Amino acid sequence: MSLLSTIQAVTRELGIPEPASVVGNTDKIAKQMLALALRVGDEIVQRYTWPQLHRTATITLAASTDSYALPADFDRHINRTHWDRTNTWELEGPISPQEWRWRKEGIVSTSPRRRYRVKGATSTQFFVDPTPGSGEDGEILVFEYISKSWIRPVLWESGEEFGAGSYCFYEGNYYKTTSGGTAGATPPTHTTGSASDDTVTWTYQDIAYDSFLADTDTSLIDEKVLSLGIQAAFMYQKGFQYQRTEQKFEELLKRQATALKGAPTLRLSSRRNPMFLTPASIPDTITTS
Repeated sequence: MSLLSTIQAVTRELGIPEPASVVGNTDKIAKQMLALALRVGDEIVQRYTWPQLHRTATITLAASTDSYALPADFDRHINRTHWDRTNTWELEGPISPQEWRWRKEGIVSTSPRRRYRVKGATSTQFFVDPTPGSGEDGEILVFEYISKSWIRPVLWESGEEFGAGSYCFYEGNYYKTTSGGTAGATPPTHTTGSASDDTVTWTYQDIAYDSFLADTDTSLIDEKVLSLGIQAAFMYQKGFQYQRTEQKFEELLKRQATALKGAPTLRLSSRRNPMFLTPASIPDTITTS
């Protein structure tokens, strides 16, 4: 369901006038519904680690550079996913400010393992230690995180009409067109700059898509959960009996939060040894010949 169809369904259930549009509509109810949709959606995203919001980030190390930019849509880390891909080592961290200063200022400041920490308010908040040397230029670090982008624009489809300044979504990426037009036969797959799909030129957008920019935008969170949350919030603000609706919202939210995750098999017997090598089997040194 799109933003418009979601809000229209909510207003029908509440018995209030159904808006013909939402984004850009000056009607008070439409504006309130849009504000509630954004607030409820943000709260839902913060409460669980939704699998559909998992993303993978890579950092390419540069000699003499110890801080790097986080992804534009970064919201929070997923613990124990930080690895030095080049050396197949798990990163140590996030380390505390106390340990960071001890590592930087203490007597022993070097080791074969790399550590990380996030700090500051600049564009480069991801710090690594030790600082890469010339021999480590180009090495890759990787980690998973929760994205802020819980909203997506319409999917790219050949023959679809796109207006000027509109967005599309394809294979996990966001693109924007300046002039609009009819989508051609070649989908956008680039992750930098601009490219044409034969008719429309799409510019890759490295952004946090966490606001509804068009009525056709959809939520990556289940629409039924979002709808119930909007209803409960609206009823609360208007002084209605909202408790039953809020209870239904909480029940559905818990079910949907685990729907995509699945669960591991719990064994009552002792845990079986893994078939393959684990980090515990690998020493912290590398021997070359």
